[in-house]
Amino acid sequence: MHRLRAIIASLGTLVLGACADDPDTAAYQPDPRLEPREVVQRQVVALGENSALGQNRGIERAYQFASPANRKAVGSLPRFSELLRNPGYRPLLNNRSARYSEPVFENGRAAVSVRVTSIAGRTVDYVFFLSRSQRAGCQGCWMTDAVQPGPDNLPDPGQRVSL
Repeated sequence: MHRLRAIIASLGTLVLGACADDPDTAAYQPDPRLEPREVVQRQVVALGENSALGQNRGIERAYQFASPANRKAVGSLPRFSELLRNPGYRPLLNNRSARYSEPVFENGRAAVSVRVTSIAGRTVDYVFFLSRSQRAGCQGCWMTDAVQPGPDNLPDPGQRVSL
């Protein structure tokens, strides 16, 4: 029995080690150590690299951070991909750059504003809303509940937004 526990423990370490050593996997998986701004940055960077990665890998990486409620509202990965190709969200795909606000916290939720420069050079604002997941396997991870295109008068990402 002790030997079985030792084998299971070592396998768990190997699996965790493999994820941590693989930047393609580890960097784009929810982790309770990531703060809301880091989660948003990983999503926006992944979407910005979508064409370079090929096969919608950037969209897939961003979808990893969608909360269960977001997935329920949006649906499957192909549906998520369709939504990102709509005019309101298209600037996120293959974006050239982004600036991020500090998160605003209220009642266990967070909001992060992002100013994206699209591949066409257009500047577009978004607000990402996040909460901590209670999902098994990712308890305590910040995950994105919703992303809303911001009005043109959204505060500069250096300023705070309200929930």
